[in-house]
Amino acid sequence: MSVPSTHQTVEKAGVKITVLSPATLEKIKKAMTRFPKPLSAVLPALHAVYEQFGYLDEPKYGAIAEVLGVNQAEVAEAATFYTLFPKQPVGKNLIIVCKNISCALRGADNLISYLKKKLGIKVFAHENNLGYGGNQKTCYEEALKENPDVVVMLHPDYQYDAKLIEELIRPILEGRFDFMFGSRIQNRETALLGGMPKLKYYINRIVCLFENILIGVNFTEHFSGFRAYSVKLLKEIPFQRFSNDFVFDQQMTISALSFGYRIGEIPIPTRYHEKASSIQFIKGTKYILETFWTVISYKLHKNRIIKSSIFS
Repeated sequence: MSVPSTHQTVEKAGVKITVLSPATLEKIKKAMTRFPKPLSAVLPALHAVYEQFGYLDEPKYGAIAEVLGVNQAEVAEAATFYTLFPKQPVGKNLIIVCKNISCALRGADNLISYLKKKLGIKVFAHENNLGYGGNQKTCYEEALKENPDVVVMLHPDYQYDAKLIEELIRPILEGRFDFMFGSRIQNRETALLGGMPKLKYYINRIVCLFENILIGVNFTEHFSGFRAYSVKLLKEIPFQRFSNDFVFDQQMTISALSFGYRIGEIPIPTRYHEKASSIQFIKGTKYILETFWTVISYKLHKNRIIKSSIFS
């Protein structure tokens, strides 16, 4: 596919919008005739714009929204759901490996192993499943060996947009915060439009409210799988003492507060879909109970009633 090296953008009402070619505009308008509502044509519109430029970004969402006569946020939500659309300029070759059952039977894992070796990607494996927290412990230990400035944790289930990493880490690099996370629940409308189940949304909200009150913060979310830590924080926080289970993240947050580190957040799109990870009922209940036990332990530690090794 031939991709133009440059393209023009204009600013309308303070929003940058990419100028589409006549051919792309014609494709979008033709697609609109096939659907009863303009929003239904968003997927073919995304394909048409992708074919012109080779990737999608906010100015292109704006251009599509203007042609369809819909909200730009609706276009962006659709684009971020479909992970095969690159969200930034890509190189000459874009490698996508199928990992479903039929592909796995035909050697997909061998192909991935070859690519990892050929491209110099480091892979660390546990002989036994050490759990969600145990996995993070290994990752942080190995990351610290590379002498980074910031370490990012990103859940690999496509709920979180990796192109926002630069925005996430900027406050840490600028010295304003030590720990940043992306919040999917800045408001009810965007969370539900992004596919978050209502039950999950309300559980998140209720747990977040009580946790905020108890530990004295005002976060919009406590369960984010998109986080960034300064190297100073990771070298001081005793994360090796934390649980190997899902409550690891809560222990990390509360321990950081106990050590006096500054925590900030940025809004991110909510992207729930069929393949998104989800904790089952029993594990989820256990996670919430362990979260509140962590909060209670922190309060007892702070008031010098007990001394906890994860908060000092």
